[in-house]
Amino acid sequence: MSDLDAILDGSLLAAAGHVAKGEVSAAELTGAALRRIGSSETGAGYFLRLRPDEALAEAARIDALGRDQRHALPLCGVPWARKDLFSVPGEPTSFGAHAGFGKTGRERAPVIDALRSSGGIDMGALHMSEFAMGPSGWSSVYGAIENPLDQTRVTGGSSSGSAASVGGRFVFAALGTDTGGSNRIPAAFCGVVSLKPGSDRISTEGALPVSTTLDTVGPFARSVEDCTAVFSCLAGKPARTVEERRLRFAVLASGSLPVAPQPEVGQALEHVAALLSDEGYPVEERRWDAFADTNILAGSVFLSEAAAAHLPNLTAHADWIGPQVRERLLQGLATPAPVYLSAMKARAARRQRFAEQVLSGVDVLLLPVSPARAPLRSQYKALKGNGDILKLNGHVAAYTAAFNYLDLPVLSMPATSRAECNTLGLQIVARHGDDETALAAGRLIERLLG
Repeated sequence: MSDLDAILDGSLLAAAGHVAKGEVSAAELTGAALRRIGSSETGAGYFLRLRPDEALAEAARIDALGRDQRHALPLCGVPWARKDLFSVPGEPTSFGAHAGFGKTGRERAPVIDALRSSGGIDMGALHMSEFAMGPSGWSSVYGAIENPLDQTRVTGGSSSGSAASVGGRFVFAALGTDTGGSNRIPAAFCGVVSLKPGSDRISTEGALPVSTTLDTVGPFARSVEDCTAVFSCLAGKPARTVEERRLRFAVLASGSLPVAPQPEVGQALEHVAALLSDEGYPVEERRWDAFADTNILAGSVFLSEAAAAHLPNLTAHADWIGPQVRERLLQGLATPAPVYLSAMKARAARRQRFAEQVLSGVDVLLLPVSPARAPLRSQYKALKGNGDILKLNGHVAAYTAAFNYLDLPVLSMPATSRAECNTLGLQIVARHGDDETALAAGRLIERLLG
């Protein structure tokens, strides 16, 4: 293994430090990432569009800076990539959909500017579920990509390429969007970390809207520390410091979950709770009887707003839309306006009750990302008809959408050690507006897991 390969396999912050110190150039690191992607059929499949010339030009600009200027860049020379729904001037955007729906960008999404101005190297656009609607990671146009942990299993979605490219060690970080679990699920299934931030922390401008109420943009990285660094760049200021020693934890009782988890999922959560207790951190069990009802409210908002966003597409070219996505959009059209308005009206009160009933006396809530490990690809292939596929998708995403509805920050991270990483994920839910506490809890748990 070369030194460059070792750096590519390591942490984002370490790589940025190497470039800032001049130990390796941004052009060398970017070139190594491009070679790794190009020499791997799997890695190349993660990208819908790679931009080698532009990436090398960005790297050259970093290398032309003085040492002090490089040290001021938190992502100095670090390759990253983005889900293919962000606007970039002059570049096509596919949205993971039929070519007829593609658009050429006019303005650059603010989140892309934020990472470029922090020294990051934009490597290109990544695979995603069609119109960012689908937790398996499958696109009716581009198919599925391989899970970097287990090729027999799905990557999760809709930010499939974002999670897989980071988990596969092709880039250090990636951008995705999370409307009902689209970052957290693939992060869990691909063994990486992702943050679903509060809706006011990171701009969604320049990203394809799915549900303007529930949409969030969030980072992927290989560790909580790296994820925190990318979050700070996207949010426009350093993450607030939280004293880990004072953190108090709650674990959601399995009886509160909308569907029963597989035994290994419950065991992973119990193991994390035991590690925390052994280190002297208070861990309490909490119930949340409104989980299933909150999911229903989230679904009403999600489908109604998605149908509104895609009404022109449904009217003009419904046949261009894959059957799974088309079925969900039609469900949104059939949602009565009073149901949608009632769900919107109830949000603030529901959030307040969650804070009082579940988070009272604790800082974060721990629960699984999904009821089971990543489903087998063969499991999806064996299903016949949209109904069965949508039912499995609903099962996969049963634990995530409620927190978009409540607008709470949630960190998704592996629920097991790096050595055991097996597509099981942990959600860390914090209070409204307190993204930093979710990240601090994640850093602590990551250290305890090893």
